[in-house]
Amino acid sequence: MPERLTVIRSHHDLEWLRENPEMLFPRNAAIAARWFHQVQHWGQEVYVKREGNPILAVGRRRKDGNYCGPGGIYTSRGVTLYAPLADWTLEEIFAALDCFSADLPPCYAWPRGYQVGTGPWAARQFAPNVQTAWAEVQQIDADIVREAAWRNS
Repeated sequence: MPERLTVIRSHHDLEWLRENPEMLFPRNAAIAARWFHQVQHWGQEVYVKREGNPILAVGRRRKDGNYCGPGGIYTSRGVTLYAPLADWTLEEIFAALDCFSADLPPCYAWPRGYQVGTGPWAARQFAPNVQTAWAEVQQIDADIVREAAWRNS
């Protein structure tokens, strides 16, 4: 994790996943929307309220299927979000990273990293089946796969 990263922890742990198995590797848009609502959007709300920020910058792009609002600004659930990269191409993003000598985020090296990106490991979408999703998570973080197996035994 980057040095100044703030982590907001939700109650969505391995025990919760055991009680809500349909949430593991969302297989449709409705389940994925529940993840985004319960984890990502909730965490954004908590962060904005805790830090007292009037606006939250996000790395969302329209080309990735995200809603970014007119001009890249929108308010959802009392949180104003600004997506400065809303209309950028990947080439423009990579050029900016190069210009500022910034490292490429590690998620791009992950399986389907350009498609899935970041987020909770258990919410990885679009895998053809659960076995493939587990194999992808194994490549990203083998420790969580071992921990999940241990807790499920």
